[in-house]
Amino acid sequence: MKTLPLVTVIIPAYNASAYIVEAVQSVLDQTYRNIEVIVIDDCSSDDTYQLCLNMAAIDKRLLIFRNEFNQRIAASLNRAISLATGEFVARMDADDICLPQRIARQLDFLQANSEFAMVGSSVDIIDSGGKWLSTQRMPCFPKCMQGLRFGSTIAHPTWFARREFFTTVGEYRIAGVEDYDYLLRANALGLKMSNVTEVLLQYRVSNTNSNHQYGLKQVKLVSYVQAVNGISTYRGRLTYDEATIDSHVTYSLLSARLYGVSQLFFDRAYSSKTLIGKIMNFIMAAVVSPYGALRLWRSLAWKIVTR
Repeated sequence: MKTLPLVTVIIPAYNASAYIVEAVQSVLDQTYRNIEVIVIDDCSSDDTYQLCLNMAAIDKRLLIFRNEFNQRIAASLNRAISLATGEFVARMDADDICLPQRIARQLDFLQANSEFAMVGSSVDIIDSGGKWLSTQRMPCFPKCMQGLRFGSTIAHPTWFARREFFTTVGEYRIAGVEDYDYLLRANALGLKMSNVTEVLLQYRVSNTNSNHQYGLKQVKLVSYVQAVNGISTYRGRLTYDEATIDSHVTYSLLSARLYGVSQLFFDRAYSSKTLIGKIMNFIMAAVVSPYGALRLWRSLAWKIVTR
């Protein structure tokens, strides 16, 4: 007979009043019931905190905390993990939706595969209104580990880990690429990670979730993280230093404008209905900006390695 360990679900939230109730309720309605849900409100200026308090008054499995000032996602996640009491810890964003069997399915995976420290899942991409846009199939082991050289291979809101995963790797850092940095550090420590093939979460593209925005700073932050973790030579091998991150991700006005044009070509490529249209727009995106070319290279390499 299987034991029913406590699973802590951590949710950082900032100005997510439009979605927070649906997100939290999707966790509370899981088929697996032995859970605690920790929401860290990062000093929201909207009704996020009060909405969560209202829900917590109804379901005692929900615990609400509020930062005294806005500290961004990495600090909020670190606080949530420090408060978690579960044997397993799951991630979730404040505007996403867990499918009902998510916790049960990922728990089954880790209990059946003791060699793995963490597991994610594939996701459905939805818009701000909940309309399905696409499905992102995430690679399983070992391809998810091999693909880390080119980008994140386990969707952050789907992480489900043994508690020791977080105590071993340590705290989150480098807001904006905190998940990719964390995966690289876990990989360097020899921790095995994978995905389950089925979709267990709906990932919302909205104003409260900036991960879908792939700006120039994001491109440079990825280069910085790769250098810090020893998988690239961006400005030489770097040592992590919170105080000097900005100096490594600065860019000129010209670079920003060229990358902005490159982004327009990326958008056209993704929306094009013909193969030739996609190819031509991707080529233009790479020609216009060297950072656009870098983004395209990473994307292509990621797809090839994880196929």
